[in-house]
Amino acid sequence: MHGNVDALIDRLSALLGADHVSRDPFERLAVGRSAAPISTKIAAFVREQSPFSAVVWSGSAQEVADAIRLCVEHRCPIVPYGGGSGICGGVDIETASVAIDTKRLCQFEVNADNAMARAGAGLFWQELEDNLQMHGWASGYF
Repeated sequence: MHGNVDALIDRLSALLGADHVSRDPFERLAVGRSAAPISTKIAAFVREQSPFSAVVWSGSAQEVADAIRLCVEHRCPIVPYGGGSGICGGVDIETASVAIDTKRLCQFEVNADNAMARAGAGLFWQELEDNLQMHGWASGYF
């Protein structure tokens, strides 16, 4: 990563609040692996530390955009982190970066007039399905 990591972390903390930015090694390692079997084995047996310099938990689309802008200014790569399934291979990186964890983006709303649902990026599939079923709908994914 280019630039000053500490300055970036300070700016991200000012933006999101200190409770939503972490350099804790365990939290960084948790998003530094996926549920995919090979990634889990690599994390457990090969990789002793996370490639992430920090993990951030944005609470809105605007906060995600602002966090990305700060990372770009500091020339820091970013990796979005969702449910951790590993189907996209996002955590299989070798360079220092910031993980943007979407767990706080778990909003759900229904517009019955338009037969449309809007779900945040932090909602797990089962949570989405449960919310849809409360309205008599289904995603068709499960």
